[in-house]
Amino acid sequence: MAVPPIALQLLRISLESMKQAAMVIADSHQTKRDLSTFVGMDPAKITVIYPGLNYAFRPDPARGRQVREQLGLGAGPLILQIGRSFYKNLPAVLRVLRTLRNGGLDVRVARVGPRLNGGDRQFAERLGVLGHVVELGMIPDDDLPQLYNAVDVLMFPSLYEGFGWPPLEAMASGVPVVCSRAGSLDEVVGDAALTADPEDTEALAWHVGAVLTDATLRNALVARGLKWAAQFSWERTAAEVLDVYQRVRAA
Repeated sequence: MAVPPIALQLLRISLESMKQAAMVIADSHQTKRDLSTFVGMDPAKITVIYPGLNYAFRPDPARGRQVREQLGLGAGPLILQIGRSFYKNLPAVLRVLRTLRNGGLDVRVARVGPRLNGGDRQFAERLGVLGHVVELGMIPDDDLPQLYNAVDVLMFPSLYEGFGWPPLEAMASGVPVVCSRAGSLDEVVGDAALTADPEDTEALAWHVGAVLTDATLRNALVARGLKWAAQFSWERTAAEVLDVYQRVRAA
């Protein structure tokens, strides 16, 4: 779908206005690099402040079992995939699903987003995994916390992210994360997730398989993830934003 001309014009105005600002706040070092490289902003005028989590994500196995029953998800291992845009790299998720099933794991993918159609559906059919993809549709944001409780691992092999919320949401919910290193993801997940290049489906499949079969690894990732995600609070964000305002005012 083409971007409306008015939207492009507003984007240009916004980017030009940023160059006149005393300071700009970016939500990741990747965004800071993008603003410097593609917009021509002075890096010294860009401060990175991470956002906080917006919902009450927490581990809740009982709630997860209830959601599985409500949605008919069964008791087998479930990979969660979120997002519909091309850069979310759905083909990699489908390839990993095929690899794991061919290796003997009775695993399925639960998808949040519009139903598979067109080329994506045909690709899933060619791989022989279409029947193992559970279409959950467009889940309201308020329902995401309980959905995380119902899955075994989040797979997020994006080709690019300016920030990337789902890995942190999953970690805060006690769900292990396997994701790419693209864009900001390496800095967002730290050492609390298993990562690989977005096109390295062999490594991604190995990581997901390990999470699903190695309880020691899984427990370690859950513990690291909970500790890591706890840093991303709006109280911390607000304090850092206030500090930027005070520095600008004093300059």
